[in-house]
Amino acid sequence: MSYKIHPNKLEFFSIQPHRVLLYFFIIIVALFVLFLTWEFYITKHWLVFGESAPILETRDWLFLIGLLAGIAGWVCSSFVNLRNSTKQHTFNIYVQSRLSSAYVETMKRVNIRFFSIGCVPDPIPFDVFSNPENAEIMHDIGIVLNYFEFIAVGILNGDLDESTLKKIMRSMINSICSKASLYIDFVRNPINGVGGARSFEHLLWLNERWKTS
Repeated sequence: MSYKIHPNKLEFFSIQPHRVLLYFFIIIVALFVLFLTWEFYITKHWLVFGESAPILETRDWLFLIGLLAGIAGWVCSSFVNLRNSTKQHTFNIYVQSRLSSAYVETMKRVNIRFFSIGCVPDPIPFDVFSNPENAEIMHDIGIVLNYFEFIAVGILNGDLDESTLKKIMRSMINSICSKASLYIDFVRNPINGVGGARSFEHLLWLNERWKTS
């Protein structure tokens, strides 16, 4: 019996930095709205020991509006800085991979063996990746899959810019996941004692995400 966890059923939750900023700003705005509701509605009907609620003066409102504007400005500038740093980090990761002779040679061997003209478009069959004579090329496949798993984790955590990498790596990730699908299933099957059910889970998540978007 085969073992497989469908990637479209995998759900991951990650607290990304830009989400933290967004949630923080939403909370601040919500508190400010609640305060306005209290000030303009509830206080008009609030009476304790015969005393009405204190009313804010003009200078108090100016202080509160200035405070809110300052927080909004800080959040916006933080968004911009975070976005720029993420794009720069993404660019550096991509350039470093292209400057790595080991990565280039590994990708070259994989492309020649499985993606060159005349190669069968079907997934790598079991008798190929289980053959000891193909151990070296399957090691290369494992390196490529692990690299793309790293990319998927970076995207999930917000450390890498998804829109940029999607334009560059979408076809590569979709192709390698399709070509190595049987091998991935074999590695993820705990019965085989190779990897485990969580092997390449982020890569599968990203592959499914980019296939359907």
